[in-house]
Amino acid sequence: MVIMASIVAVACLFFAFLTLSPDRERYYFYPFYFFLMTGVNGSFLTGDMFNLFVFFEVMLLSSFVLIVMGRTKYQLRESFKYVVISIFGSMFFVIAIALLYSVTGTLNFADLAVRIAEVEQTGVLTVIAILFLIVFGIRVL
Repeated sequence: MVIMASIVAVACLFFAFLTLSPDRERYYFYPFYFFLMTGVNGSFLTGDMFNLFVFFEVMLLSSFVLIVMGRTKYQLRESFKYVVISIFGSMFFVIAIALLYSVTGTLNFADLAVRIAEVEQTGVLTVIAILFLIVFGIRVL
């Protein structure tokens, strides 16, 4: 999956070389683009929930800057909506991670697979799963 994301990232980077105006290059497009790719690749490569949250936030912060970079009225209005939705998504993500840690005692993906099978609190685990579904559903919008 990381290879596919990297191939798409390189294709988008070549497209940006050809089509990006010098005005946007002046506002650090390329560093924020690479921060975005760091967040995407880190999300695919991480081994625990906390680092997944950190890489998602790196990805979100760089995407905020990339969205606002043109400074048109439309971009600023839509980026405000994106920030508000992302704040709620981040809040639910932290709550879901805290609940998951309180129930299982770990955030490592390999340990979670074992501990969730051992935990007999199916109601709480269902609530946690629904919270994660909401978090990733909000982020995809």
